Amino acid sequence: MAETQRKAQKDQQDVQIDQARMQVELQKHQMDNQTKIAIKNAELTHKTIQNSADNQSEERQNQMDNQSNMAVEMQKLQQPQGVIPNVNQ
Repeated sequence: MAETQRKAQKDQQDVQIDQARMQVELQKHQMDNQTKIAIKNAELTHKTIQNSADNQSEERQNQMDNQSNMAVEMQKLQQPQGVIPNVNQ
């Protein structure tokens, strides 16, 4: 009878130990998942910021190109047309 009680107690302790191990594993997996999510969010945030900066840089370049093209066109319009420059002077 005593042996049966000791075996039952040991079995109960083993079950408690297994439950505790499972709980630790579950918490570990939850933390791993949270870490993976945080890393992915950081990567996406970085990518978004980088794309935004690239777009702003491209827009600035386009504006500068447009201004340069407009300046060239304005110079063409200001030049007299049909007049031959005097090269002998």
